[in-house]
Amino acid sequence: MSKAISIQVPESVLSYWESERQLEQELSYLSVLELVREKKITSGKASELLDISRWEMAELLSQHDVPSSNFSVQELQQQVREMK
Repeated sequence: MSKAISIQVPESVLSYWESERQLEQELSYLSVLELVREKKITSGKASELLDISRWEMAELLSQHDVPSSNFSVQELQQQVREMK
């Protein structure tokens, strides 16, 4: 389920996008990416919300420098030690 909201954007900003629809989609993606960055939702939930595959989500996260896991460096190092 989606809900439409209204925001004001300077016309000069709109000129950088091919269409208003493209800008709407980008803002939607960025808002979901920020929820992942803030660890409010998982990347799996984000891919579900954006209706994209997990592979596409991983690529999107990478493009925007958003970590795809919630592991701390210490937790990741511990898992690597356990795997050896």
